[in-house]
Amino acid sequence: MATVTVYWKAADSLLQGELVREGVAGARQRWFRVDLEPMTPEQRQAMLALAPMHIDHRGEPYLEDLHLDRRWATLPKPDYHGQWYEWQDVLLDHQPELAEVLAMGAELRAARDEAQAYQAAKEAEAAEAKRAFDAALAREYAAIDGLEKAGDLAGLQSWRSALDVSITDNRMWELTTARDRAIEGLKAKGREAERRMWIGEHGSAHLKRAHGEGYDCQRLYVLERAGLEAPDFVVDFYQGAEWRERSCPTVAALDAGDAARELGLGEPVIVWLTSEPKPTKVEDEYGELEEPFEPCEAVVLRDYLGKYDLVRVI
Repeated sequence: MATVTVYWKAADSLLQGELVREGVAGARQRWFRVDLEPMTPEQRQAMLALAPMHIDHRGEPYLEDLHLDRRWATLPKPDYHGQWYEWQDVLLDHQPELAEVLAMGAELRAARDEAQAYQAAKEAEAAEAKRAFDAALAREYAAIDGLEKAGDLAGLQSWRSALDVSITDNRMWELTTARDRAIEGLKAKGREAERRMWIGEHGSAHLKRAHGEGYDCQRLYVLERAGLEAPDFVVDFYQGAEWRERSCPTVAALDAGDAARELGLGEPVIVWLTSEPKPTKVEDEYGELEEPFEPCEAVVLRDYLGKYDLVRVI
């Protein structure tokens, strides 16, 4: 005997009526079976359209359940599962007869098919948007790579993504990070080329020999170059200098600031120096040795060679 299991849910009015009549309300979720044998051929065809036949793992046929307890409805925006539809309860005040089962089943099946088609369309739309975004992202990476290979530092620094996506998006963050790495890479190459040229033209015999044999010699290079370009300043190689704002510099400090400006190494700042610069690192077995320091005026040139502070005590 072929039967279809039909699921439905009882309305509050049905539950309340049962409670009044019998003292006990039945369950909201209910089901019953419909026998296909007494149906007309037209009714069977309509029922099988709603509850089609399947074959189980043993090769035995069975009929799909029919749900009259839920209606599929489309959503204006997806939920957190990415679904563009939801299920809504359908509540009945009586167990439906066959004609109602067929009519309701057809109506609810049409709503389900509409929701599934809407979901599929939205998924295709999202897939196309992702494909377009990925292609645009690839073009952005290629543009950054091209600027880096061309050595176009100004182009990289002025580059802005054309994609209309929040910077909090991980891939946009990675893209911006790639741009920043390219900028730093070009700056490092520029600094290295500048260092090689300077050492070849101005370096001491010691510096030229050591650098020529592949040694880094960064500290000696910085100290020698600063000694030629800013002889009155100390390189704060180990970042020991600390200062406060100087509200009204002395005339001597103003004169020193003017002289520093003429060096062409950046805009000088007159400060009240509270901790002296450290051109060398001196330690004993108990840690760093610190000599008493009397705060005083100083002129500071920031970011010498892109990294160091130069300090001239007044």
